[in-house]
Amino acid sequence: MPFYARRNAVISLLKTNIRETVFDDLEARIAAIDEQLVELQQQMLDNSDDNVLVEELGLRWMTFGETVRISLPRRQNELTRRHE
Repeated sequence: MPFYARRNAVISLLKTNIRETVFDDLEARIAAIDEQLVELQQQMLDNSDDNVLVEELGLRWMTFGETVRISLPRRQNELTRRHE
């Protein structure tokens, strides 16, 4: 196999490996975020008789969700572009 063909094959494999690593990491991060949101939701249910605490937990849940909604796609795009 000529040098350039081998080089291109290696580069292609590296790109594939990087993409898989980036997206696997992203899936793990999303799973961790989902767990945190479920915990907050459970705390809201467990403390449903305390309106002030439920409001505070709800605000924390919305703020956390909004932060994640904005930051994860941006981070994914940065990582993908960097390794193309």
